[in-house]
Amino acid sequence: MDSPEQAENPNGPAVVETYTVIHDRYGNPFYSIIIARLEDDRRRWAQTEKDQFLLQLMETDEFIGRKGFVVTHDKAPNLIRF
Repeated sequence: MDSPEQAENPNGPAVVETYTVIHDRYGNPFYSIIIARLEDDRRRWAQTEKDQFLLQLMETDEFIGRKGFVVTHDKAPNLIRF
């Protein structure tokens, strides 16, 4: 099976395929890494904003399958908003 094509400049609805929450040296949630599938079946990674409430929620609730919206930013990580 071939891997999905990577979206170079993703903008639009997407579904979370997998994710992880990265912690700082003190064990606090710091940022997330998300692999998302766009509506056109291409794939792209993104991050959430550094929102402590959201990051903590990502550790207690299942986010795989959750729908969001991916936005590309110049010289910054792609963002996904829920």
